[in-house]
Amino acid sequence: MEFVNRRGYHSINCQLICDANLVITHCVINWPGSVHDSRILRESSIWQLFERAARPVPGMLLGDSGYPLREWLMTPFLDSNTRAKERYNTAHRTTRSTIERANGVLKKRWHCQNLGMILHLHAKSPSPVLFCIMLQQLLDCHIQILIQTMMNQILQILSWMMEIMSKMVCSRVV
Repeated sequence: MEFVNRRGYHSINCQLICDANLVITHCVINWPGSVHDSRILRESSIWQLFERAARPVPGMLLGDSGYPLREWLMTPFLDSNTRAKERYNTAHRTTRSTIERANGVLKKRWHCQNLGMILHLHAKSPSPVLFCIMLQQLLDCHIQILIQTMMNQILQILSWMMEIMSKMVCSRVV
């Protein structure tokens, strides 16, 4: 029953941390869907590292109101009764939406994670979710390399074209 989440269906809870470019920098994918997000964080290696001030990732983490406020984990104000608190909550919500977008990209790219498929997971088999995250990171990295390579080739072609055009102009002038 522990894999039944608060919405009444079977799931595995997945804790993700990403940067501003939607690159997933940390994930924990071994908790049943019924386990609260804050417990997963408290029992994760990332919590231990931050609590020891090791700073495993630059900056701070943002969490929703279900997480505890820590020196390294910013959460929204529950009572935004001043203009400053409202502005903070707006900035917090806007910035935290990055992880929601990263999760959305992951689910959209890998539909098998979001169709309610019955997956037979064994303790020694790798998680399909983790596999999708790793594959996504690899594809995104290769896409960036491909774009850079194409840009370099386009610049080289433009350089050749400019050289040819300048020779054509020079030969007509003479």
